[in-house]
Amino acid sequence: MVVDLNSLPEISFTETDPSKIEAKGMAVHEAITGKTLSPGDPERLFIEALLYRVSLTHQEIQHSAFMNLVLKAEKAFLDYLGAEVDCPRLGDSAATTTIRFLLVEAQASALIIPAGTRITPDNSLMFATDVALEIPAGETEGDVGATCQTVGAAGNGFLAGQISKLVQSLAYVSGAQSTTLSAGGADVEKDDPYRLRIIDAPRSFSVAGPGRAYKWWARTAHQDIIDVSYRSPDPGVSEVRPLMKDGVLPTQEILDAVLAICGEDGIRPDTDNVVVLAPEQVSYQVAASYWISSANSVTSASIEAAVEKAYADWLVWQRSKLGRDIDPSELVHRLKAAGAKRVVVTLPEHAVLEKYQVASEDADNCVLTFGGLEDE
Repeated sequence: MVVDLNSLPEISFTETDPSKIEAKGMAVHEAITGKTLSPGDPERLFIEALLYRVSLTHQEIQHSAFMNLVLKAEKAFLDYLGAEVDCPRLGDSAATTTIRFLLVEAQASALIIPAGTRITPDNSLMFATDVALEIPAGETEGDVGATCQTVGAAGNGFLAGQISKLVQSLAYVSGAQSTTLSAGGADVEKDDPYRLRIIDAPRSFSVAGPGRAYKWWARTAHQDIIDVSYRSPDPGVSEVRPLMKDGVLPTQEILDAVLAICGEDGIRPDTDNVVVLAPEQVSYQVAASYWISSANSVTSASIEAAVEKAYADWLVWQRSKLGRDIDPSELVHRLKAAGAKRVVVTLPEHAVLEKYQVASEDADNCVLTFGGLEDE
């Protein structure tokens, strides 16, 4: 059974409302002394000052108690709770890519490109080759992995060919350029995704190969993995498919990192053949129109902006979870909540997705049209 975290009630370990603490404290004083103190009475002001300090102490007690709960803890307190289940916070990481070096012409002997050779996309961020690259005699090019020298997400998103400026000239080398999208850079794991991994951590204790264990281990490969599907399409085959933040498909480097973890001895049962794949995309198109009430003509520009944002948010929502059905009714709901009077959605039609699939909008065929103003 899986607990619905959103259904848990709010809790309080002590009263933190200053007005209630003051009222109760004054009532106790009056019961003991038999005196009713008027507002502005020096004795009352002194007692109120003490009770205010008591209320601050209650708030500190409440905060301290919350720091013992995974769902409430934050920062270093959360790290301590993670340590109890052997679930450390993921640190920052640097983006990686593959660099292809091109020679002026084939050489009579092997040419070595030193490890640490730097290439930049913008004369600011630097990528350095991970190992020395040997281009054999007679060959004119060779590929090698490279890592951004600035950790975090700054090195992500450079397309193939954009990282192409050699920082230092190399004999016989005519140029270099990236051949893959740079990806994998991430900042230190934030509290919310970290607490979810801590909650799921006990599922990793089994080495019997349950799907939930594979999902947990897959998430440890990178901070931007937001969802993971597991299935066994054939006997002895464990198929894992990770999905990245904002519904982005994982790069080959991410898939390799997940496989390295999920395929490790002690995590993978000896009889399992672990396969890590990108989610299967289910493409859809959008043809939708909306109208704004004539009564809101003065604010129509701001409503249009709100509707466009709601549409963009829906696109991200639609692709941000594996197995999420393509749901045009959710689009209608969001656009009307943003201020649209009437919404007509011709495409997409509702579609049921499998847990290893993800919705993917066909950007060239997605159109949201403002139909104008209309009366009620």
